[in-house]
Amino acid sequence: MREVTRERRTVQRLRFAQALKGLVRARKVRVLDLSVAGACIEHSFAMSRGSRIRLQIEWDQKEITLPAHVTRCGLMGYTEGVKGIPIYQSGLEFENADPMAIASLKEVVDAHVTLALQEGRSFADGTLPAKVGNVPLMVWLMNKLK
Repeated sequence: MREVTRERRTVQRLRFAQALKGLVRARKVRVLDLSVAGACIEHSFAMSRGSRIRLQIEWDQKEITLPAHVTRCGLMGYTEGVKGIPIYQSGLEFENADPMAIASLKEVVDAHVTLALQEGRSFADGTLPAKVGNVPLMVWLMNKLK
């Protein structure tokens, strides 16, 4: 019989259709999911569990810097077989973040949830998804996040 594991997260994370770009230790990372409490990132370098880092995310022409500690880091594979670049995923828990950074982070989460709900309603109604200008909403959003 399988043992049921308890969810440790205290808030729901938002998983992105297209990862956000970020930086850790001046190196590029991809933010796969995000909440006001933490994030999951993908990167090409190992990090030790418990190490303290600063995650930088650019959103709506603002830079958000979030101090965090690494809760886990695992090797997920390589870009081109065993001789390729390693791909790691790490879980982060934010700590002692500036209130302005948390407010900006909430804007990111709120904007994504609002847009997803609007698009979902459009599909449910049988209408086309909302557009920004002549561009479908999700395409506009993905381009904005690049």
